[in-house]
Amino acid sequence: MVLVAGWLHGDAVDELAKACREIGGPVALDLTELVASDASGIELLRMLQAKGVEMRGLSPYLQLLLDGEPR
Repeated sequence: MVLVAGWLHGDAVDELAKACREIGGPVALDLTELVASDASGIELLRMLQAKGVEMRGLSPYLQLLLDGEPR
């Protein structure tokens, strides 16, 4: 389980992508403490979700962003 807290933007997007790649098995993200994300963070979360990464604790607002159309 990877805890994602605060703002997902800038270098944090690359760090999260790297952490998910380095995990040897199934990945689950705890997003209960994720406050907001920029477009690159949302795109990463969409990509991870499409690859089967489990998203736990996603706020309704961020879920809406993930469900929206890619830019």
